[in-house]
Amino acid sequence: MKNAFEKMVTVGLIGTVALMVFTACSLPVRKAKAGSAIVISNERSIESKIKAEKTGDWTPAEDATVTEDLEKVFEKATEGLMGVDYIPVSHLGTQLVAGINHCFLSKATAVYPGAAPHYALVYIYERFNGECEVLKIEDITLPGMENTDSKPVLGGWSFAEDPEVTADIASIVYKAATAKLGASYEAVSYIGSQAVNGTSHAVLCKISPVVPGAAVRYALVYINEAPDGCCSITDVTEIVISA
Repeated sequence: MKNAFEKMVTVGLIGTVALMVFTACSLPVRKAKAGSAIVISNERSIESKIKAEKTGDWTPAEDATVTEDLEKVFEKATEGLMGVDYIPVSHLGTQLVAGINHCFLSKATAVYPGAAPHYALVYIYERFNGECEVLKIEDITLPGMENTDSKPVLGGWSFAEDPEVTADIASIVYKAATAKLGASYEAVSYIGSQAVNGTSHAVLCKISPVVPGAAVRYALVYINEAPDGCCSITDVTEIVISA
């Protein structure tokens, strides 16, 4: 009788272990990279959920620098354009779609002798397979250029030959922005100037709110530099990125 009872207990234990193994094997297993833990889950990763939720939103660039990879994307997309030479100046943002949309601030110069430069927002679609194409190009106009095909007029605004932010321009932006509370202003690209009551400057700036977690934004900041050296912001026109 004792032996029969022990056999029954043994059979019961074997059945329980077999059921546990079968249940564990039936769970979906996600393969992990070498050196990482194996995760048993039938849920999408948190990262993929976040990406799915943010699909379609434009994200301003934390760093507007045109890296080597971004420059290659720009060159691929614009190599077939005729009549105007485009050079990427700043990278303003991205949008996750079925690929990636990019927004570049670009210096544009018509390909004929003596042509004056202007600036434009160039939107580029980068497919996941590496192919790139231009979606649209929006010319930037400075005050008074709306009806002049972006050409400078006497006493009016003129576009900068060189968009580099010099130490002097960075100092002008800093002095003018000290009166602005709630955000910091960083000069990204120099767009143009106007000689009036001193000198007015148009500077593309990255504006970072001092509120934790707040998104940065880009804007054309107009600054008057008076003859006595005083600097003040006269207008701020936000760059609205939308492909």
